[in-house]
Order: sequence, then structure tokens, then C-alpha cells
Amino acid sequence: MAYQLALGPFGTVWRGPQRISLHVDDERITEIELRDGYAARDCAVRLLRLDLRNTAPLVSRICGVHGHHHLLAWTLALEAIAGLEVPPRAQVLRLLVAEGERVASHVHAAAGVVELLGLELVHTTLLKLHEATLQGLQMLTGQRCVHEFALPGGVQHDLHSDEVRALRALLGKQERELRQVIEGLIHTRGLSTRTGGIGTLSATLMAQFAVRGVFARAAGSSTDIRRDAPYAGYDVWQPRLVQQRGGDVQSRLFIWLLESYESISLAQRLLQELPEGLWRGDPLDSLPEGSATVEVEAPTGPLRYMLRSDGVQLTEVIIDGPQLADRWLLRALLVGQAAEDGPLVIASLASCVTCAEA
Repeated sequence: MAYQLALGPFGTVWRGPQRISLHVDDERITEIELRDGYAARDCAVRLLRLDLRNTAPLVSRICGVHGHHHLLAWTLALEAIAGLEVPPRAQVLRLLVAEGERVASHVHAAAGVVELLGLELVHTTLLKLHEATLQGLQMLTGQRCVHEFALPGGVQHDLHSDEVRALRALLGKQERELRQVIEGLIHTRGLSTRTGGIGTLSATLMAQFAVRGVFARAAGSSTDIRRDAPYAGYDVWQPRLVQQRGGDVQSRLFIWLLESYESISLAQRLLQELPEGLWRGDPLDSLPEGSATVEVEAPTGPLRYMLRSDGVQLTEVIIDGPQLADRWLLRALLVGQAAEDGPLVIASLASCVTCAEA
């Protein structure tokens, strides 16, 4: 029997609106249709209309999940044009928020996958870890979700000694709980059968679609901008490379959890080595003539900002976000899969529509 299974435009297994229709015949997916563009807002054009001092609130709200990475890339580009130096303490504080945002994103994505697998206890534990991460980000920035934190030359808030102690205690607890989740999933009967070999990203597909970021590292890639082209202090405080080889749903699930564990470990090291000194940044009123291109490793993949100034105002802004929800890539991953595995494969991509359609 042939039928269509329509998913979206709103769903719990992806971030942002998109509509995916699966054509099914004999319980196998034979074709897909993707309708996107729901979240297109032309933010790059809008930024050109704003005074430079008023751009940060918009940039930090382009995505409600990865807003700090957007603002970090934007701020790094402004600093490159203006020739500003960032003190070490401010760099560490920026990295703490970046790694916290990575943990929140990865843990939430993993929670969506394990929910589809029916692992309710693991799902609940991951949601609690996600909530604890948001609490930690609130300690750092004063805000749970929208982190208007990075400013040219520094950051908006500092950490006091009591907040450092509270964060270290929180991170220690998260590390223990996440280790238990990972060990529990490794020994979960049937997990490999249910998720292994499903929605596999091969080396050929990775090269054909220029896949990068955490999605590629789940398929054996070693690319990570934080290590390959360090920015914002990652040359000093470098994360360890985390890889999986399978490229399937199982590998993507574990890469999220293992990268989250590494981000927590890095955050603990950052707090341990938090330098004293200046930290405050200030909005810029003007820029000299020049241009800058900055690429950061957002939780879903490379995020690039390109800025150009004529010495009076910004004349060009280009935002290039991770593009995981490509129709042809989805088709390659989904066609031939069982219909019941379709939502699982889509959830394992964790594509962020609001980043892609900024």
C-alpha cells in the first residue's frame, strides 16, 4: 500500500518550522518532499538598517538555541575590523557560554531521539540535564536562553567567586549524571539493533554534500573549527576531538553525549584556570573601513559571518549557517528506510532551521 506521511511544519523532533512529506510504499520510504523557508527573515538585510550600537539584540535573537554563537561570530568580526584585543578573562567567559550552549543543544537533541526510542527514563534524565545547563547559563549571563553576552572587546557580565563555586559544583554533578547516561545506553539491549545502520552518512555523501560539524564527526570526520582554525581563545583552551565512525543514528546519538561530556570537562578546566583581569566590553558606534570573515563551530556545524564597512557604516553582511536540512541529503538518508525509521533519522540530524534561514 502506498501513502504519504506528512511531518510538520511544526514538530518536536526538529528546531524551527519545516514540512517533510515521506512517500511510502510497502512500508518503505520511496521519495521525500521538503518545504522550507518558513523561518526566512533576511536578518542580514535588517542589520544593515540598524545603528551599529543596536545590532547585538537582533544578532543574539536570530536563534533561540544558538544565539551566543551568532553573537560571538558577529563580535569577532567587528573586533577584527576595529583591531580590538580581548583580555584573557573575557575570552574564557565567552568560551564558558559557548560550551554551555553546546551542551544544551546536544543534550536536547539526544533527548528527542531517545524519546522516539521509548526510553522514557533516559529522556527524563536528559531533560533534567538540559534544565541544569540552562541554569548554569543563567548564572553566567543573567539569561536562560537569549545570551546577549559578548561585546566588542569583552563581555557584558563578570563572574564572582561564589558563582564560580556554584558553577563548578553544578558541572561536577552534570558530569557524573551524563557519564551514567552514556554507560547506561552502551549497555541498553536492542539500542544497536534499533539505531545502528539507519540513516547512514557515508564518506561519499559527506564529500558530495560538504557535510561538516558534529554530523560529520559522527561519521569519522576529524574537522572541528575549534581545533583546526582556533578562535576566541580555543588555541589556548583546546577541546579534545570526539569522533564516531558509524555515521548512523546510533553514532549521532553518542557523538552528542560524548561531545557534551567533553564540553563539561572543558568548562571545568576553564573555571579552574579563570584568569584575573579586565573583562568588560562596550558596543561600538563606528567602524573603520575594512572587512572580516569569521567562522565558528556552532553546535550544529560551521557558522560564518562576513562583514564589510566603508568607514561610515556596514555595507555588507552575509550570514552562512549550517545547512543540514538539504532536500537531496535528506533524500539520500531516508529513501529505502523503513517508514517507522523516518522520524528517527530526521530527529538524529538535529538541523536548526532558524540558523539555516537567518
